[in-house]
Amino acid sequence: MNFIGVMLIFISLVTLISCGKKESLNKKFVSLEIMPKKDEGIFIANILPLNSNLSSISSGKMKIIWDTQMFLSESKVVGTDPGVKHLQFIMSSSQCPSEEDDLNQDSVIDMNELLTVSGDILVPLDSDVSEQLNGIDYGPISNEMGDYIYRRSSSRSDLLNDLTLPDPDFYDHIGKISENDKLDFNKRVVVVLGVSAEKEIPQSVKSFWDLPVELSIPIGCGKLEESK
Repeated sequence: MNFIGVMLIFISLVTLISCGKKESLNKKFVSLEIMPKKDEGIFIANILPLNSNLSSISSGKMKIIWDTQMFLSESKVVGTDPGVKHLQFIMSSSQCPSEEDDLNQDSVIDMNELLTVSGDILVPLDSDVSEQLNGIDYGPISNEMGDYIYRRSSSRSDLLNDLTLPDPDFYDHIGKISENDKLDFNKRVVVVLGVSAEKEIPQSVKSFWDLPVELSIPIGCGKLEESK
């Protein structure tokens, strides 16, 4: 074989090796792009007042820890009505209502009006956060200063298993997610309910579920955002 033939074979081998490396690198890049992104993190919501003509939160914060093993929710709320039970929910939407969402213009955004903006209830922050319906009647009661602290946790697997079960009631405004969905806490808001029974509430305000109307009035809402 002459010199030119040897060189042609050598160039062909180098080209094949180079193409193989490029193809391998391309496959790696593609595989990285299609890998599912992790949704773990620490998420914080600053809770801002709603319906401050009936009750006001002077300050409030919700913290969610979501990792590979655990779900933990903590809240500290200051300046509500004393001695009132406060239900708390993580909603399916990323938006809190504004004054424009008072559809019947009675100066109160009730829970039914809030649902049209903030979506269905996803995680009730009650006595058992591992299941949506277990312990759902529980809510922390504010002290004589109108303050309360709440803390509950669950295993990640228990929470996700319950959230991906078939929905037993499509009309209770408690939603589910599919098995392939992530919780995406960056796309959720938290809501706090409950005012004193002594407040003068317009008759046009609708209650929620079978709650007394005063316990179903939203008093605070905040968007969860990942803590950097």
